[in-house]
Amino acid sequence: MQEQSRNVYSEMWSELHRTNHAASSKLLNVDKEIGFKEAHNHFSSLQPPDLLKLQNLSSRDRERLIRQGISPVFLRSNFGKSFGVHYLDKRAFQIWAVKHKSVRAVCPFTGRILSSGHSLLANINTIFYRFVSEQIFYIIVSGIGSGFKKNAIYFPDDELIVTLGDPWGFQQEEVAELKARMVSNFGLCRSYCYAGPNPMAPVAVCLGFYHFGHHVWNELSGIQRLVSHRSLKHVDRFIVMREPLGPLEHIFPEIQAKTIDRKATADEIFREILEKRYLAIRVGANFIPRAVLERVNRVAKAHLSADARREINAAKQQHRPLLWIGIRVGNRMWADQAEGIACLISGLINGYPQLGVVFDGFSIPADRSEASEKVEYASIIDEENAVVDAVRRKLRDRNIQIVIFNIIGRTIFDAIEWAHAIDVYISPFGTIQHKVGWFANKRGIIHSNLNLLGTDFIWTSIEDAKTPNYVRASSVVDVPSGLTGETIYKSTNDRREIGTGAVAADRKVARNPEFNNYTIEGNALLEDVLALLESPAEKSTANIAIKRKLIERKLRHFLQKAVPKFDVRGL
Repeated sequence: MQEQSRNVYSEMWSELHRTNHAASSKLLNVDKEIGFKEAHNHFSSLQPPDLLKLQNLSSRDRERLIRQGISPVFLRSNFGKSFGVHYLDKRAFQIWAVKHKSVRAVCPFTGRILSSGHSLLANINTIFYRFVSEQIFYIIVSGIGSGFKKNAIYFPDDELIVTLGDPWGFQQEEVAELKARMVSNFGLCRSYCYAGPNPMAPVAVCLGFYHFGHHVWNELSGIQRLVSHRSLKHVDRFIVMREPLGPLEHIFPEIQAKTIDRKATADEIFREILEKRYLAIRVGANFIPRAVLERVNRVAKAHLSADARREINAAKQQHRPLLWIGIRVGNRMWADQAEGIACLISGLINGYPQLGVVFDGFSIPADRSEASEKVEYASIIDEENAVVDAVRRKLRDRNIQIVIFNIIGRTIFDAIEWAHAIDVYISPFGTIQHKVGWFANKRGIIHSNLNLLGTDFIWTSIEDAKTPNYVRASSVVDVPSGLTGETIYKSTNDRREIGTGAVAADRKVARNPEFNNYTIEGNALLEDVLALLESPAEKSTANIAIKRKLIERKLRHFLQKAVPKFDVRGL
């Protein structure tokens, strides 16, 4: 009986990919309630689709494509530079789709330009756009870090995926997720896909990533692109799952609250799209204009509690300098940070008797109550606070008296306002730094393992960002963490709705040396911090090559805004 049910799942999937639109009689009256989990278990157990990388096709791969009637040239036209334009914004199709209420593709079989008004979510980060030609095929848009570019094409009849090969973009596991979502909503999917063409579908812009760094970098900056292109008026609905930096209409007052529909799960969003016959669009970017950060800062200031405001103002008046120190636990962390931080403060206090220290770590997202601290985020906050407690003990043992402000576990709004109050920062590589480096644009020092020292996206992703210093490589020794499972920051309920693709990406980096822990030689860090405190505000240690990268990034950002208008076909 169980085997028979599994066969029905595959039959239902095939039924949803008939090009003649005529429903199979044996499935016309399917009314069995199918759960997403059981369907996902079934499709995950099957052989995954074959995967070809478009940038690295072998002669055998090309022969296979040609046998199946697929042109490698037509495939490539959906992703690369084309139409005689020297620079093509690979996210231009998003704005075009919002304005014209359809997504276009070059048919891999015929080379004709096809339009689609049908979008199917595998998860909040991955959308499959359905096209009908000789066969049904899907253009896959995915990858939050790249701003939701076209990443792959999927051919269900041949169980074949042709991808650009981005390791952080589309993941094979997301096909099983799509299949399970469609089969568990079979009736709605059949109606949505076969009720006839949807040439002027109402447009729903979806967003809702839990991680505030990606939310501002890739999602809110994408919404800013809509503002810059005067395209908000073309959006019929905003479907929002998470708002870690505050309500969307507060950050973008241009968006009317009545156009926002908040959903708790990806399946709710999936069903809403089908029921309302929406064309779902993810509008993204991977560069943050200063205007976006100013919007977030304004909302943070408006939501700051009176008690926090008084505390921040008093700290600014009584302490100079205010040193912000970020705490990270789990992997990619300063292994002996409690001892190292205590030694650092001991070395600074004689020269700076009015020194104040702000400890920051995990911040409660704006769309979560502070009660979450006691449930969902308790283990993270407890571990980070344990480091601060250890620093306090070590300072007492040295008879060091210093005022400490511990904002670990406070709201993201508190953290952003404290970030504006401090003078300089010391931060581990990653999200914690973004509060002071992105929102407040402060000077600081980043420490990390040897694999990540000098990584430039930290500042080249931001308009007019101050270039951070990195701890000198000669003072760092890597300590392989050996982690194979979820890190503490990836074990929260926050990640539950972002899909199997994220889980698959995590597995790929489980033993990646980028996640090694490390130690830092204390005197070297002390010298670096003293040099930062004594240097002019405008001083930067960035070399010419790093400066050149920043200029190139700004040029790309300019071209992204200036050139898409020439991309008349919206591809």
